[in-house]
Amino acid sequence: KRQMIYWDYNQIKKSDENIEKQELLSKCRTAAIQYLALRTRSTGQCQKKLAADNFPKYIIDEVLQQLDIDGYLSDNEMAEFVIKSRRNSKAESHLALRRRMKNLGIKEDIIETYLQSNVSDKVLLAELFANKFSSLFQEYVDTEEPNEKYNLKVKLVRKANNRGFTDDFCINFLNQYANK
Repeated sequence: KRQMIYWDYNQIKKSDENIEKQELLSKCRTAAIQYLALRTRSTGQCQKKLAADNFPKYIIDEVLQQLDIDGYLSDNEMAEFVIKSRRNSKAESHLALRRRMKNLGIKEDIIETYLQSNVSDKVLLAELFANKFSSLFQEYVDTEEPNEKYNLKVKLVRKANNRGFTDDFCINFLNQYANK
């Protein structure tokens, strides 16, 4: 007696979809690893590159999750580099550091961890004034004439603003320092 073979069309369709997904995951992972091989990259940078290569978001998310587990993504290294490189004459406020790390595509939890372990904004501003604007800062400290002192304070505050420090924070810092 002959036996009838029945094909389940839904199973075949799911199998084909699964094969297509696996191929897409493989292509996306290969593209990501080639991109990451060039230099240290963050999750966000890799995500932008894969999106530009027209991979679907669900594929990108899955690939990035696996690459993070496998140690290919370098958010920690990049955050540490930003924190270390933005000191002394290149000092920036925590606000500016956060913005810089976000622009690099570093994950928010990693940004928060590195900012919490960093020195305070007060220390960063002191480093900036001592290393980048030392002559202007010394002139401010030594000046007795009120109008000239005010003008120097305005210059220092403006320069610190470019590094993410707020007016009030800078003015309080300078007033505190001048009264010592």
